[in-house]
Amino acid sequence: MNNIPAELLERIYIDSEPRDFVALSSCCKRYHDILNKFDDQIVWRTHFLEQFDDPRICVTTLGELVARDTTSFDWKGEFQRRFRARFVLANPTRCRQDEVAVVLRTLISMIIETPPAGANSGTSGTSKNLLWLQD
Repeated sequence: MNNIPAELLERIYIDSEPRDFVALSSCCKRYHDILNKFDDQIVWRTHFLEQFDDPRICVTTLGELVARDTTSFDWKGEFQRRFRARFVLANPTRCRQDEVAVVLRTLISMIIETPPAGANSGTSGTSKNLLWLQD
């Protein structure tokens, strides 16, 4: 498996569930580096955009874009923060004291930083962020 081209491994990561590709990336340094070392964060970005609003069309409360381009946003970090928030909401007893503020900030930012009306969002026309929060 060490001879698998990086592009094919990225495709496997994209077609896998997050917990599975994270487990695979822990098998060896090369797999870890392919998932985590590239600036474009294509695997994380792809999984993020499947579930959440595109930060390149979302605006802050000041009307500024959340992200100017693909490299100005921490796809991996934000993806992980949101899934940690989901985990904590499902089981609040697992929330560490030092992460309460981070979880709350994550949830609030998902509510505030949504696409403007009419922008490309979920298939129902509703923000993917808000649909995710509703679930």
